[in-house]
Amino acid sequence: MARPQKEGVDYFPIDCQFNDKVKLIQAEFGLIGVGCLVRLWQKIYNEKGYYTEWDDDVALVFAQDCKSSANVVKEVVSACLRRGLFDRQKYDQYQILTSEGIQERYAVATERRTSQKIVGRYLLIAMPKNWVNVDNNPINADNNSENVDDNTQSKVNKSKVNNITTTTDTCVREGMPYDFEIVEYMERKGVQNAGREAFLFKRKNDDYGWTCLPDWKKAVDQWILRIR
Repeated sequence: MARPQKEGVDYFPIDCQFNDKVKLIQAEFGLIGVGCLVRLWQKIYNEKGYYTEWDDDVALVFAQDCKSSANVVKEVVSACLRRGLFDRQKYDQYQILTSEGIQERYAVATERRTSQKIVGRYLLIAMPKNWVNVDNNPINADNNSENVDDNTQSKVNKSKVNNITTTTDTCVREGMPYDFEIVEYMERKGVQNAGREAFLFKRKNDDYGWTCLPDWKKAVDQWILRIR
Protein backbone atom coordinates (compact mmCIF):
# COMPACT_ATOMS: atom_id res chain seq x y z
CA MET A 1 0.00 0.00 0.00
CA ALA A 2 1.49 3.34 -1.07
CA ARG A 3 2.27 5.86 1.63
CA PRO A 4 0.03 8.94 1.55
CA GLN A 5 1.76 11.95 0.07
CA LYS A 6 2.86 14.57 2.57
CA GLU A 7 1.34 18.00 1.97
CA GLY A 8 2.88 20.41 4.44
CA VAL A 9 6.44 20.89 5.67
CA ASP A 10 8.07 20.31 9.05
CA TYR A 11 9.71 23.72 9.34
CA PHE A 12 9.81 27.10 7.61
CA PRO A 13 12.24 30.06 7.66
CA ILE A 14 11.58 33.32 9.49
CA ASP A 15 13.67 36.38 8.66
CA CYS A 16 15.92 37.74 11.42
CA GLN A 17 14.53 41.21 10.66
CA PHE A 18 10.79 41.63 10.12
CA ASN A 19 9.82 43.62 7.04
CA ASP A 20 7.78 46.82 7.29
CA LYS A 21 4.46 45.02 6.85
CA VAL A 22 5.10 42.79 9.87
CA LYS A 23 6.40 45.77 11.84
CA LEU A 24 3.11 47.55 11.19
CA ILE A 25 1.22 44.54 12.56
CA GLN A 26 3.43 44.72 15.65
CA ALA A 27 2.85 48.46 15.96
CA GLU A 28 -0.91 47.97 15.74
CA PHE A 29 -1.37 44.87 17.89
CA GLY A 30 1.89 44.45 19.79
CA LEU A 31 3.47 41.05 20.33
CA ILE A 32 0.02 39.46 20.30
CA GLY A 33 -0.34 40.39 16.63
CA VAL A 34 3.12 39.07 15.72
CA GLY A 35 2.46 35.87 17.66
CA CYS A 36 -0.85 35.41 15.87
CA LEU A 37 0.81 35.93 12.48
CA VAL A 38 3.56 33.40 13.25
CA ARG A 39 0.95 30.86 14.36
CA LEU A 40 -0.92 31.45 11.09
CA TRP A 41 2.29 30.75 9.16
CA GLN A 42 2.74 27.57 11.21
CA LYS A 43 -0.80 26.49 10.39
CA ILE A 44 -0.31 27.11 6.67
CA TYR A 45 3.08 25.41 6.31
CA ASN A 46 2.17 22.49 8.56
CA GLU A 47 -1.17 21.64 6.94
CA LYS A 48 -1.31 22.31 3.19
CA GLY A 49 2.04 24.04 2.90
CA TYR A 50 0.96 26.89 0.66
CA TYR A 51 -2.50 27.96 1.89
CA THR A 52 -5.07 27.40 4.60
CA GLU A 53 -8.83 27.65 4.48
CA TRP A 54 -10.18 30.50 6.57
CA ASP A 55 -13.69 31.28 7.78
CA ASP A 56 -15.39 32.15 11.07
CA ASP A 57 -15.37 28.55 12.34
CA VAL A 58 -11.67 28.09 11.55
CA ALA A 59 -10.92 31.43 13.20
CA LEU A 60 -12.79 30.36 16.34
CA VAL A 61 -10.83 27.11 16.69
CA PHE A 62 -7.57 28.89 15.85
CA ALA A 63 -8.24 31.52 18.53
CA GLN A 64 -8.85 28.81 21.11
CA ASP A 65 -5.57 27.10 20.21
CA CYS A 66 -3.77 30.46 20.52
CA LYS A 67 -5.55 31.19 23.81
CA SER A 68 -6.78 34.45 22.33
CA SER A 69 -10.16 35.92 21.48
CA ALA A 70 -11.78 35.30 18.11
CA ASN A 71 -12.27 39.05 17.61
CA VAL A 72 -8.56 39.75 18.07
CA VAL A 73 -7.63 37.00 15.62
CA LYS A 74 -10.10 38.33 13.05
CA GLU A 75 -8.73 41.86 13.43
CA VAL A 76 -5.15 40.64 12.97
CA VAL A 77 -6.09 38.65 9.86
CA SER A 78 -8.00 41.62 8.48
CA ALA A 79 -4.94 43.84 9.01
CA CYS A 80 -2.70 41.22 7.34
CA LEU A 81 -4.98 41.18 4.31
CA ARG A 82 -5.08 44.96 4.22
CA ARG A 83 -1.30 45.23 4.38
CA GLY A 84 -0.66 42.51 1.80
CA LEU A 85 0.77 39.83 4.08
CA PHE A 86 -1.97 37.59 2.70
CA ASP A 87 -3.45 37.90 -0.78
CA ARG A 88 -6.78 39.71 -0.70
CA GLN A 89 -8.00 38.42 -4.07
CA LYS A 90 -7.54 34.74 -3.15
CA TYR A 91 -9.21 35.32 0.18
CA ASP A 92 -12.23 37.01 -1.40
CA GLN A 93 -12.55 34.34 -4.08
CA TYR A 94 -11.81 31.15 -2.18
CA GLN A 95 -11.74 31.98 1.55
CA ILE A 96 -8.09 31.01 1.90
CA LEU A 97 -5.00 32.66 3.33
CA THR A 98 -1.89 32.55 1.14
CA SER A 99 0.73 34.80 -0.46
CA GLU A 100 3.41 34.74 -3.13
CA GLY A 101 6.13 34.52 -0.47
CA ILE A 102 4.47 31.55 1.22
CA GLN A 103 4.10 29.71 -2.06
CA GLU A 104 7.67 30.45 -3.14
CA ARG A 105 9.03 29.08 0.16
CA TYR A 106 6.84 25.99 -0.19
CA ALA A 107 8.12 25.48 -3.75
CA VAL A 108 11.72 25.53 -2.48
CA ALA A 109 10.89 23.19 0.42
CA THR A 110 9.21 20.64 -1.88
CA GLU A 111 11.55 20.82 -4.89
CA ARG A 112 12.73 17.24 -4.30
CA ARG A 113 9.24 15.82 -4.05
CA THR A 114 7.73 14.21 -7.11
CA SER A 115 4.19 14.90 -8.31
CA GLN A 116 3.37 17.28 -5.47
CA LYS A 117 -0.38 17.81 -5.74
CA ILE A 118 -1.66 21.39 -5.58
CA VAL A 119 -4.82 23.32 -6.42
CA GLY A 120 -3.89 25.40 -9.45
CA ARG A 121 -6.49 28.11 -8.96
CA TYR A 122 -4.91 29.00 -5.62
CA LEU A 123 -1.49 29.75 -7.14
CA LEU A 124 0.12 33.17 -7.26
CA ILE A 125 3.41 31.89 -8.71
CA ALA A 126 4.42 29.96 -11.80
CA MET A 127 3.86 26.26 -11.23
CA PRO A 128 7.07 24.31 -10.52
CA LYS A 129 7.67 21.32 -12.79
CA ASN A 130 7.35 18.81 -9.95
CA TRP A 131 3.88 20.06 -8.97
CA VAL A 132 0.70 18.49 -10.32
CA ASN A 133 -2.41 20.60 -10.69
CA VAL A 134 -5.31 18.59 -9.31
CA ASP A 135 -7.73 20.95 -11.03
CA ASN A 136 -6.71 19.42 -14.37
CA ASN A 137 -5.23 16.09 -13.30
CA PRO A 138 -6.88 13.09 -14.98
CA ILE A 139 -7.62 11.66 -11.52
CA ASN A 140 -9.55 14.82 -10.64
CA ALA A 141 -13.28 14.33 -10.27
CA ASP A 142 -14.10 16.97 -12.87
CA ASN A 143 -11.88 15.52 -15.60
CA ASN A 144 -11.56 11.86 -14.67
CA SER A 145 -12.12 9.53 -17.59
CA GLU A 146 -13.90 7.31 -15.06
CA ASN A 147 -16.05 10.16 -13.80
CA VAL A 148 -19.75 9.46 -13.53
CA ASP A 149 -20.39 11.85 -16.41
CA ASP A 150 -17.98 10.02 -18.75
CA ASN A 151 -17.84 6.46 -17.44
CA THR A 152 -19.03 3.92 -19.98
CA GLN A 153 -20.46 1.97 -17.05
CA SER A 154 -22.36 4.97 -15.78
CA LYS A 155 -26.07 4.58 -15.28
CA VAL A 156 -26.59 7.59 -17.49
CA ASN A 157 -26.45 6.71 -21.18
CA LYS A 158 -23.68 8.82 -22.73
CA SER A 159 -25.57 9.19 -25.98
CA LYS A 160 -28.38 10.85 -24.09
CA VAL A 161 -25.92 13.26 -22.51
CA ASN A 162 -24.54 14.09 -25.96
CA ASN A 163 -28.02 14.83 -27.23
CA ILE A 164 -28.52 17.55 -24.65
CA THR A 165 -24.97 18.96 -24.87
CA THR A 166 -24.92 22.45 -26.30
CA THR A 167 -22.47 23.78 -28.86
CA THR A 168 -20.93 26.00 -26.20
CA ASP A 169 -20.24 22.98 -23.97
CA THR A 170 -18.40 21.32 -26.84
CA CYS A 171 -16.31 24.43 -27.29
CA VAL A 172 -15.47 24.41 -23.60
CA ARG A 173 -14.12 20.88 -23.71
CA GLU A 174 -12.24 21.27 -26.97
CA GLY A 175 -10.96 24.83 -26.60
CA MET A 176 -9.88 25.11 -22.98
CA PRO A 177 -6.16 24.44 -22.32
CA TYR A 178 -4.75 23.19 -19.06
CA ASP A 179 -3.52 25.81 -16.57
CA PHE A 180 0.11 24.70 -16.81
CA GLU A 181 -0.02 24.99 -20.62
CA ILE A 182 -1.02 28.64 -20.34
CA VAL A 183 1.67 29.33 -17.74
CA GLU A 184 4.41 27.61 -19.77
CA TYR A 185 3.36 29.42 -22.96
CA MET A 186 3.41 32.80 -21.20
CA GLU A 187 6.81 32.03 -19.69
CA ARG A 188 8.19 31.24 -23.15
CA LYS A 189 6.85 34.62 -24.27
CA GLY A 190 8.75 36.32 -21.45
CA VAL A 191 5.69 37.37 -19.42
CA GLN A 192 6.45 38.50 -15.88
CA ASN A 193 4.28 36.91 -13.18
CA ALA A 194 3.16 34.33 -15.74
CA GLY A 195 1.28 32.33 -13.11
CA ARG A 196 -0.87 35.30 -12.12
CA GLU A 197 -1.48 36.40 -15.72
CA ALA A 198 -2.42 32.84 -16.69
CA PHE A 199 -4.89 32.75 -13.82
CA LEU A 200 -6.47 36.07 -14.88
CA PHE A 201 -6.60 34.95 -18.52
CA LYS A 202 -8.30 31.68 -17.61
CA ARG A 203 -10.73 33.35 -15.23
CA LYS A 204 -11.81 35.80 -17.93
CA ASN A 205 -12.46 33.01 -20.40
CA ASP A 206 -14.23 30.98 -17.73
CA ASP A 207 -16.55 33.96 -17.29
CA TYR A 208 -17.18 34.10 -21.04
CA GLY A 209 -17.69 30.34 -21.28
CA TRP A 210 -14.64 29.67 -23.51
CA THR A 211 -16.74 30.34 -26.60
CA CYS A 212 -14.90 28.38 -29.30
CA LEU A 213 -11.32 29.59 -29.31
CA PRO A 214 -9.91 28.37 -32.67
CA ASP A 215 -6.43 28.85 -31.25
CA TRP A 216 -6.06 29.62 -27.55
CA LYS A 217 -2.42 30.62 -28.06
CA LYS A 218 -3.52 33.47 -30.33
CA ALA A 219 -5.89 34.57 -27.58
CA VAL A 220 -2.97 34.50 -25.13
CA ASP A 221 -0.88 36.56 -27.57
CA GLN A 222 -3.62 39.19 -27.60
CA TRP A 223 -3.68 39.14 -23.81
CA ILE A 224 0.09 39.68 -23.70
CA LEU A 225 -0.17 42.63 -26.09
CA ARG A 226 -2.85 44.15 -23.87
CA ILE A 227 -0.90 43.83 -20.61
CA ARG A 228 2.24 45.26 -22.25
